Amino acid sequence: MKFVWACLLMFYNILSFGQEWVMEMQDPNVNFYDVQESFNAFWEGRVVERGQGYKQFKRWEYFMEPRVFPTGKRPSPFANYLERLQFDAQFPTSESKSSNWTPLAPNAWTNPTGWNPGIGRVNCVAEDPTDPNIIYIGSPSGGIWKS
Repeated sequence: MKFVWACLLMFYNILSFGQEWVMEMQDPNVNFYDVQESFNAFWEGRVVERGQGYKQFKRWEYFMEPRVFPTGKRPSPFANYLERLQFDAQFPTSESKSSNWTPLAPNAWTNPTGWNPGIGRVNCVAEDPTDPNIIYIGSPSGGIWKS
């Protein structure tokens, strides 16, 4: 019986050590670089196996790394939501949220096939550094427009 308890205790210790980086990854208060260090320490000298969380961590790391502060502090998962609540409190009606932009054209499509020419993706928007009333817009297809 002691042998069974000793095996269970040893198995629990191995699992708890192995899951340290997972627990740190799930806690938004843990520094990003500490999580990275724990992960790298755990996987040092090990063979990457399927189902052990290696790929999931690397995806998380790839997503989080450009979003953390230089100190490694991770952004709050609720930051966008809290910012939206603050915006709604500041501008309670839809009239106060709207801007003075007006659509110029095109207003109707004449193509009977349903394909809408001119609809595309905008890649970048830049304000003219010398005139704030001019905006430049670029698209991935190579087009550039000036307001």
